[in-house]
Amino acid sequence: MLANGVAIVLFERYANGQIGIPTRFDLPLITVTGFFLPIYIILLCAGVTFAIRRLHDRGKSGIWLLVMVFAPFVLFAVDDSSTTSNLLFSLALDILGFTVWAWGLVEIGVLPGTDGNNIYGGNPRGAKDLSR
Repeated sequence: MLANGVAIVLFERYANGQIGIPTRFDLPLITVTGFFLPIYIILLCAGVTFAIRRLHDRGKSGIWLLVMVFAPFVLFAVDDSSTTSNLLFSLALDILGFTVWAWGLVEIGVLPGTDGNNIYGGNPRGAKDLSR
């Protein structure tokens, strides 16, 4: 997912003219889009697949990925400075959005999977089934 974020930032900067490709001619934006878009789609699919597999390994549904990804964006969008005039409310939304994001990062990247089998299948590490 980090690669997706880097790709988006680089593409945005190229589109805004902040960075360029060091050649004798400047490539049109459509050429760069045609080159990077398939790579981005492949990386996005791989990242989503990995995250859903980790959630299944933890015994959770893949729907939790939507909560982990979109909830912080919604909270940050609600916390637009033009819509919130209360500084404490704005700070609370920022902290809540960061907390949801950090929880998703820990859930997918740090915590171990369930011991034995769960409703999504067997343990990928091949541990004994302790549910019997």
